[in-house]
Amino acid sequence: MMRYGTFLQRVAAYLIDLLVLLPAIVAVEWISGSSTAVAMSLLLPAALLWIGYATYFHARFGQTVGKRVMGIRVVRLDGNVIGWREAWLRSAVDALLYMIQVVASWVALSRIGDDGAYEGLGWQQRDTLLSQHAPAWSSWIDGVYFAWLCVAVVVMLFHRERRSLHDFIAGTVVVQEPGSE
Repeated sequence: MMRYGTFLQRVAAYLIDLLVLLPAIVAVEWISGSSTAVAMSLLLPAALLWIGYATYFHARFGQTVGKRVMGIRVVRLDGNVIGWREAWLRSAVDALLYMIQVVASWVALSRIGDDGAYEGLGWQQRDTLLSQHAPAWSSWIDGVYFAWLCVAVVVMLFHRERRSLHDFIAGTVVVQEPGSE
């Protein structure tokens, strides 16, 4: 019988994965502050970092570093290991929304230009400047992403097997590994 991963295990795993990627996130933020051209060149690689991390580790090992630490893994509904197809499907909506955010950020950065207004600003100031130059349609993507996350959490909290929206898309479930509590 499968024991399903709990909400708290999944949240903790996500936070651990953020910690694993934090050095890269900080480095990208720091390097991006040097110019809008550099920031534009790092948009896609930075977005692909999270998607690639989750997809690779799920496809290769059935779990990210965070899930491994928390003693949970992603499997098919029949309990068998997942492959690249399921890993990509689990990340598909996030990838689509991230790519739309990349386009919005690219538009904002191109509107700022390379006249020195961006260089040397702190990350909060850069974020404010980006928001001021973002295309009008970009605010809805933040709302859509927030709604996606909220609905995914609610579905997971109330589903008997603790499946989330991306689990339904991929035909997967998160289970506790034998010997973990």
